Amino acid sequence: MKNKSFKYEVFLPQMSSEEKDAFSAVVGRLEKKRRSKVFKRVAGTAGSVFVLVAVMVGLFEFFPKSSRFNPEVVATVISATPDESKTVFFSDASTVRLSPGSRISQVAGFSATNRKVSLDGEGVFDISSDREHPFEISSGECLVKVFGTRFNLSASEQSDEVSLTLIRGAVEFSAPSVEYKMVPGESLTYSKSTKEYSIKNISTSSYQAWLDGEVEFMGYTLSDLADSLSLLYGKEINVDPYLKRNTTKYSIRLINRESFECVMRLIGAESNANVTFSDTGATLSRR
Repeated sequence: MKNKSFKYEVFLPQMSSEEKDAFSAVVGRLEKKRRSKVFKRVAGTAGSVFVLVAVMVGLFEFFPKSSRFNPEVVATVISATPDESKTVFFSDASTVRLSPGSRISQVAGFSATNRKVSLDGEGVFDISSDREHPFEISSGECLVKVFGTRFNLSASEQSDEVSLTLIRGAVEFSAPSVEYKMVPGESLTYSKSTKEYSIKNISTSSYQAWLDGEVEFMGYTLSDLADSLSLLYGKEINVDPYLKRNTTKYSIRLINRESFECVMRLIGAESNANVTFSDTGATLSRR
């Protein structure tokens, strides 16, 4: 299987030779962390145990905040190809890890006091704190105003749905007829067509581990696993009463920020269950 690659880019069009050497040193350290993707299934006598090991070590480190960088930056667009994730460093010490196929652009004159970008796709943002100069992310009709925090935003031009999950800090989400201030542990979903939004609570510790590259559930029954994944993804997972009586123990390790649909299909295959998806989540039913 072809390994996905990871790239870095920085919104700093002009750097001195000293700055370039410092940045190259960071990239060199991160390149050593690359590992391959592996998938394993482990069968045990007590039941079917499956382990998903999809290793994609993101090249994700904070570039030290420094006044040596020139904050005057021209309008720029950076894209991640369908085969790569890409970490982008901003001159205000904020970062975003773009998912494959995503792109981000910043306004001309981006600086510590003019922090505005637009996103098409998905990214994990770590924004440097500045209450007087919020970091603004636009995507079509939606605007996310950030004061210093970590969160995941998915907003594609081709998709009707915008999703925003807050890990720490504070963000304000606004769209036509919607204005909502989020608190950590909330996951917001907005529909561009209906102009409506919903809020789900998620486990910040599990979601944080998932964003950072690894979350593990060991020895769970199907019912307990469904409950835990529901908190992780902020989705409803309904399990057929017959399947709830299944005492087989399952284990799953996620190390690639796998999508909800991918994980549910895997669980369905391993538990011999049908999986059907809806706007709010998924249902596991007896075959």
